[in-house]
Amino acid sequence: MSNGHYAISIIVGVLLCGYTSPATAQRKAATAPSTSKVAFAGKWIGMLRIESQDSYRGNNAKGKHKVSSAKWIIEVSDDERSVTFRPADWHGPAGNAAVVHKDDHTIRWTESVKASMSAPMALYRSNGQKVGTGVGLRPDYDATWMMRATSDRPATLLCESNREDAYARITDTRITGTLTKR
Repeated sequence: MSNGHYAISIIVGVLLCGYTSPATAQRKAATAPSTSKVAFAGKWIGMLRIESQDSYRGNNAKGKHKVSSAKWIIEVSDDERSVTFRPADWHGPAGNAAVVHKDDHTIRWTESVKASMSAPMALYRSNGQKVGTGVGLRPDYDATWMMRATSDRPATLLCESNREDAYARITDTRITGTLTKR
């Protein structure tokens, strides 16, 4: 075999076998997505978009549609088993839930309240200041929250909730946005 044919057969062999030079392997490793685990524990803050739509059971009528945004604070416990969450300008008790699913880049938690016609409850102003206690109508409420991060600092948040009161008014709400770990 001549030197020319020998060189061509080596090149063909390298191409067929998928040889990668050490420099190319380093470049690929540097640009490959990280598979490391994200540490969720700590305080996360971000401006979230809140969109809600009312409808009415039985006649499919659409009611009030509202879009707003608010700064939120989400705190994940050190053991990453529970979460507290609230709008930053809310000064009443924060929502609190157990984490129901956790993997390397995602945590999920849920809220669920069953309707009650005469439930004892605390009454708050819009900023969270408690103004008293009483007995009232508590609607059915279910929400699923998901926080997904690709690194230790930014994370996206999605909350989808459904609320139905005794008057058959249904409110579907979606909260979305980006949080930053502080």
